[in-house]
Amino acid sequence: MNIRLSRDDIQQFANWSGDCNPIHVNAEHARQTHFGRSIAHGMLTAIHSLAASRHAGGIRQIEMEFRGAVYPDEVYQPSRDEQGSSIALSGESGVVLQMDLGEEGEQVDAEKVDSDWTARVVANGQEEIRTKPCAWNVEQFVPGMEVSGIYRTELVP
Repeated sequence: MNIRLSRDDIQQFANWSGDCNPIHVNAEHARQTHFGRSIAHGMLTAIHSLAASRHAGGIRQIEMEFRGAVYPDEVYQPSRDEQGSSIALSGESGVVLQMDLGEEGEQVDAEKVDSDWTARVVANGQEEIRTKPCAWNVEQFVPGMEVSGIYRTELVP
């Protein structure tokens, strides 16, 4: 099953997740970026890739590598390896997302699992929801850096 995310899908996800970064929801702003147009949220892309690949069963962890942007109204094809342990999403330019899945029951390397954010959630009652774009510059991204987010699930689009 192919994936095609519309501008409405992206706006719905922005409303639901609180991630209203203008790269996703403001076409004029997005045209001024190196992408030249709006792009889909990474998590929206990952969710649709999992659903379209018909992955069934428990997943303990997902390692994602975004290799390119997913643009609204373009068609992408998900594919799974023979073992079902990885999913690739491809478009005209090649693979844009690679996901390696840690299955239920699989031994997870505790050093790779970052759960520090859970203490903040418990202490605060919830993680702060971002309503403005992050103001990161390229120098702030260093090898090995991890960026994570928490999405509210009560109003899944």
